Amino acid sequence: MKSGGLARALLRGTRRLGAPGARVGAIGLELAWEGLRAVQLERKAAGLGVRATARAPWPGQPEVLLGSDEAVRNFVRTSLRAATFCGRRIVTAMPPGGVKLMALGYRSDAGDTDDSARILELVGERVRENLSDLVVDYQPVRTNAEKHGEKSALVAVARREEVIAHLERLRAAGLRVEALEIAPAAIRRLVDRIETGAREQTLVVIHGDGPSSALLVLWGRRLILYRELEFSETAAMGRVAKQLDLEADAARSLLETHGVGAATGAPTGQAPDVAGAIREIVKPDLYALAEEVRRAAIHTAAQTHGAAIDGIRLLGGCGHWPGVADFLSEEVSIEALPLDPLAGFRAGGTPASVAFATVTGLALRDFGTS
Repeated sequence: MKSGGLARALLRGTRRLGAPGARVGAIGLELAWEGLRAVQLERKAAGLGVRATARAPWPGQPEVLLGSDEAVRNFVRTSLRAATFCGRRIVTAMPPGGVKLMALGYRSDAGDTDDSARILELVGERVRENLSDLVVDYQPVRTNAEKHGEKSALVAVARREEVIAHLERLRAAGLRVEALEIAPAAIRRLVDRIETGAREQTLVVIHGDGPSSALLVLWGRRLILYRELEFSETAAMGRVAKQLDLEADAARSLLETHGVGAATGAPTGQAPDVAGAIREIVKPDLYALAEEVRRAAIHTAAQTHGAAIDGIRLLGGCGHWPGVADFLSEEVSIEALPLDPLAGFRAGGTPASVAFATVTGLALRDFGTS
């Protein structure tokens, strides 16, 4: 195992050009829980912008489609052909459930320059599987505690056969994989790009995507905390649908339109009775989310010798529901703001753009942002 082994799947290739004078990057692409998502960026004289986006739902059951290389090939080709993508170079991530992320703490003896062996040993204790059957990659989580030999890392573990199968599916679709990354790396890169002053701030980032959500703490450009959360957009929608006797799509529409209200009432322009009813249903989740932020603040102060959280940023999932940012801001006394993943790229501002957080971060890798 070596750091970056999972993230550097294949060698970088020659860049292709789109419009005259433009440099087109690799396509950020993921086969997500709801289907395919893709973003391609290009640099022109006016700056970095979005060349193309794609968001296509699975045309059937994902677990069935992923078992057929032909089905995946046709789905990917059809989805990308519908937009103005250039070339077939991609940066991607494993499908949902294809990679396990864990935060590991360990000690490093003075003079050690390679932590791989210690991390691999800890992974073996956690997963209790034959390590030869796994692909393991890690990113150091750097804090002031390193001065005392205490280190931590965000570790990604995937079954080797599943990684190979995923790469082969994409290759069969005519794509050339330049890197295989993990979502937290893409999210950190994205926030560093679109959040003004991110490198001088300590931010809690809550990233939601359907049935999963995670909390990250960014200390400048350093990722110092990653934690998967129990709260998810899908679970909250399911509770609203059950309590109000609605279909899933109707519950989603209700949440995206009316939101959850705020501690002092419904958001401006929203019906207080609807927003209030929804808020009562998801209130336990909202308070649990606020408690996770408080725990993150305590952890951050301990790891950084007192650094305070400057802000909360919400990416995708429940973060775009009206009232969620207001609730968190009031509950934890830290300003919370939703982020549009396509902001700053001469695009964004549409309801669908909240789904492009991970793939935009993947696409940014081709423009020199680590």
